[in-house]
Amino acid sequence: MAADLPLCYTKVHMKVSLIQMCSSADKKENFRKAREFILQATEQQADIICLPENFLFRGDGQEGDEGEAVSSEYVEELQRVAKSCNVNILLGSIMFKDEGVDKLTNTCLVLDRHGAIIHRYDKRYMFDVERDDISYKESDTVKPGSASGIFQLDGTTMGVGICVDVRYPE
Repeated sequence: MAADLPLCYTKVHMKVSLIQMCSSADKKENFRKAREFILQATEQQADIICLPENFLFRGDGQEGDEGEAVSSEYVEELQRVAKSCNVNILLGSIMFKDEGVDKLTNTCLVLDRHGAIIHRYDKRYMFDVERDDISYKESDTVKPGSASGIFQLDGTTMGVGICVDVRYPE
């Protein structure tokens, strides 16, 4: 049995910065805050910076949540920041509107140190709840993804999930 065990392990040291912020319906202000927090984290030599779900926009579901394009000014600016600061950035999630699709996706993009989008993960499991005190159906407006959240970053295998996805580790 001992012959099946690896003879050595490689320890990976990676400094991770987690950004927690309370987003509002003002995308420009949310983006300004996120960018400021990212720059603060780079001063502390973070290897990867993780933004929260819906960091760019958290509205009331009425206006402004029409979704971004992957090529939006916000994503492009964060790509420039990743490259100029030599840092990996995990864009928690952004509501994207893909051309020709009637629903949004709740999407996490992973940017490498060169500013390249190396992984796209669309939330797989929707938050649908129907109870006496609350009724909410994310699936009415958000299209679930099907791809795995597993990716390689700086030679390390990592995974990402969004919100309810954590309940389904498979």
